[in-house]
Amino acid sequence: MLKYLVEASAAGEGASLKSYTLAVEGLGRSEDFDAQTNTYSRVLTARLRRSLEAYYRGPGAEREWRLEIPQGSYEVQLRPNREGPVPPPAAPGMLPTPKERRHLVWSAAAVVAALVLAGLVWFYLDSRAAAARWQKLNFPLVAIQVTPSATTTEARRMATVAAEFADAVSQYDSVRVADHTEATTEYILTLSHADGGGKAIQVELVNRPRNRRLYSGTIALSGDGEPTPAERLALERIVFSLFGYASAVTSLETRNSNSADTPFDCWLRFSNSVVTDGSAQDPELLECAEDWYAHSPRHPLAGAIYGWTLASSTLGDPPGSRRDEQLNEALRIVERARALDPGSRLAALSLARIYGLMGNVESLRRVAREISATGDLNPDVYSTVGLLLVFQNDLSGEAEIDRAIAFHPSPPPRYFIGKYIAAMMREDTAGAGAALQRIMTGDSATNWRIYLQAAYLARIGRTEEARRVWSAGTASRPLMRLFPPYYLSNAPAAPAVKQRLGQWLGPVIDR
Repeated sequence: MLKYLVEASAAGEGASLKSYTLAVEGLGRSEDFDAQTNTYSRVLTARLRRSLEAYYRGPGAEREWRLEIPQGSYEVQLRPNREGPVPPPAAPGMLPTPKERRHLVWSAAAVVAALVLAGLVWFYLDSRAAAARWQKLNFPLVAIQVTPSATTTEARRMATVAAEFADAVSQYDSVRVADHTEATTEYILTLSHADGGGKAIQVELVNRPRNRRLYSGTIALSGDGEPTPAERLALERIVFSLFGYASAVTSLETRNSNSADTPFDCWLRFSNSVVTDGSAQDPELLECAEDWYAHSPRHPLAGAIYGWTLASSTLGDPPGSRRDEQLNEALRIVERARALDPGSRLAALSLARIYGLMGNVESLRRVAREISATGDLNPDVYSTVGLLLVFQNDLSGEAEIDRAIAFHPSPPPRYFIGKYIAAMMREDTAGAGAALQRIMTGDSATNWRIYLQAAYLARIGRTEEARRVWSAGTASRPLMRLFPPYYLSNAPAAPAVKQRLGQWLGPVIDR
């Protein structure tokens, strides 16, 4: 591929090279290759670009010149390698003779040939190592252990509870439930009879590699049969606190993750992006998702996360063919991921998000119904689906948000953005104010937090305070500060929602 790009660039065709031409002529794809929906050329070019950068940081650090492929282009450029030594200019009267020049040329050719061979070997080995790393699913294993029971009735009840726990844990894509404890099992979830007798069950989660107990609590059961709805809710809450996006396991693994070069590390980047601000763009997340998908295109999680990140890259883009092309590409990837694993919660959530960004309300509602029909009690899923519906002016999404808030022991600020939007669409300033109080407990000043705070203050007549909030919040956002109506028009919401928000913000941005 590098040889093809170098030859095309040397011929003056690099700057005008298209994805289709590279895929068909340079990479051997068939002539029916669809460059509009297939990212093959771009994915491999991104990998090649990073491999070149890594080469010049390693084996090629002493080279005088380096090959570069600028972002957004397939043209290979030859530039000075600033990390390498620059030879001093020849002193007058010290120029080599023709024989010496020929000797230097042949010596240089031999050195270049050796370096090219070493580079090819390094690229090959590095590519093999990367493929093996991304194709190995290294998500932690969780084994559920049950302590022996004194009676058959107790043993049957404990087995029922263990099965409920296994079903609840399987809702979360971040871990794998082990059939039995293995040497590589990272987490042990132990169920035992609580001290003091009765029907209470003690629940403990231990991280084996670090010999650390992450959780210890009890569930009180009222009978010998299956758990009641209230008991099942308590069980689901425990599992969510252990394995959700901002759970004990996720927090522990994130603190010990030094890079994003494996599937699980990439998932941790994804979960952190969702928890902090689902609209934020994380270049490292996009890079690892791209690598994971390039090496494992048939893995449902790889497709779901890559589609999510591709959709995120359109946030803030104006409507047009480029945005539509990116969203359609993300949609194709996630639909394939969901076809590979129809039960993947993350694939369904990613699909709902893409439909929401497209403004395809009917498809969004259909996926929302399918998610609701699973009967899962993952509040992060329901709050996100509810927010997507509310953004499309479908206030039925507020019920999903309320469901998530009622389930979560400490609902995070992001859950209340949808509550604010729903109240705004009803012209309910009191409801919007109550939601805003919860939103403001967050640590980061996201774009939506700035919008909603300034809009609420302006709507209740505190115009000068609203302007101060807007000025402070947009100080580091030039486009948002200088062209607020334009920036607002690109928000991923239905026209009616953007129009209403613009009305509330009117005293601030229409000056």
